[in-house]
Amino acid sequence: MPVKVKVATDGVIISVYVHPSAKQDRIDTKDGIEIHTRAPPEGNRANIAVIKMLSRVLGIPRREISIVRGAASRVKEIHIGGINPDRLERLLKKGNGE
Repeated sequence: MPVKVKVATDGVIISVYVHPSAKQDRIDTKDGIEIHTRAPPEGNRANIAVIKMLSRVLGIPRREISIVRGAASRVKEIHIGGINPDRLERLLKKGNGE
């Protein structure tokens, strides 16, 4: 899984590509991290859906996840607190049924 991960002092920062208004909610990790959400981009709904989905898949409270760059773009950098790169990779694989 070629995921772009930067280690932060209190967690990690990942780069993701978001597909708003998708047919289904899912996270694809084959070529980086692509997050498909049924939520539309209007009114910040897709960003909120992305944070909720990551929270559910990783088992981390939503308050530990924030968008640090690209809130109005499909390419985003997301800070996830309280996790290391190895655990992130394991949980993403587990969440995708791999």
